[in-house]
Amino acid sequence: MEAMGPWYKGFRGLIEKTATKEAGSSYTVSGIIEEINETTLRIIELPIRRWTQDYEEFLVSIMTGSDKIKEPFIKDYREHNDGTTVHFGVILSEENLLAAKQEGLMKKFKPTTTISTSNMHLFDPKGVIKKYDNPEQILEFFYLRLEFYEKRKVSWLKKKNSRRKCYWTILNWIY
Repeated sequence: MEAMGPWYKGFRGLIEKTATKEAGSSYTVSGIIEEINETTLRIIELPIRRWTQDYEEFLVSIMTGSDKIKEPFIKDYREHNDGTTVHFGVILSEENLLAAKQEGLMKKFKPTTTISTSNMHLFDPKGVIKKYDNPEQILEFFYLRLEFYEKRKVSWLKKKNSRRKCYWTILNWIY
């Protein structure tokens, strides 16, 4: 069986496997940063488990300075987010953008997180909570779920067919 890794609907960033342990794997999840011109960056994707509000606070801290960052690194940022997409425009001086590129945009702006598949707890087919070490182990439950999906579909079709017959009878009685 082909190994499975994390996948998130609508996520456009990169998910890379970083380590494999006996009890699961860890992955680095990266957002997307684009360079627009010599003073502007566009951040169009944040990694999984990095909230927009938290990232905005991070941008404010490197814009105004903080305990860790003595001097402001960015001049300004603009937030153009909507309900489904992330879009931050970051304005820097040319010198700071060059310095960030030399250090690495991903390292400087931190649009990365790590996730692990070593702590997955689910109900097993007997209804008992069980720890799964990898996604493939979860598939043992698939066959049981498939059986119940089929039973539910048969039940749903019987119910709909019964209603259809009832409506058909009413329709014939009226006309």
